[in-house]
Amino acid sequence: MTHPLGRRIAATLLIGQVAYVALTQILLGALGPDTAAVDHNAPSASGLLLYGTVVIGILVVMAGGAALLAVERVREGVHGLLRTAWLVCLALGELAIAASFLAYAATETFGPDTVIGAFAVVMSVGIAVVCAAEVRAALHALRRASVDVRV
Repeated sequence: MTHPLGRRIAATLLIGQVAYVALTQILLGALGPDTAAVDHNAPSASGLLLYGTVVIGILVVMAGGAALLAVERVREGVHGLLRTAWLVCLALGELAIAASFLAYAATETFGPDTVIGAFAVVMSVGIAVVCAAEVRAALHALRRASVDVRV
């Protein structure tokens, strides 16, 4: 089990990510330019549905991970294997976010976007490390419990 302060910091960063993604999706959906007339290719309804489903799924994983990390009652109420699987998915997603920002920063010239990308990489890797520590502790506890049952 990691230190409670580390879990709370990671949960706060996750809530920040959820708010950022939700806000940008809402703003881009409401205020984004309508290029369908210029491009002559309006997005299909199934494509929009799939995109929305993926974004909502990512937000649910992030928000659920924040709850698992920060709220002790939620943490105790979720079975160990489910909690472990959830945190593994979250850690892999955060590493994918970090890799995405690294790839973007590598192709751009140095500027404000590079600094923001570096911050995002540090933040995502930090969240992934906290999740990995939690997974390690949970697996250790599950192994210890299975040994106790056998004896």
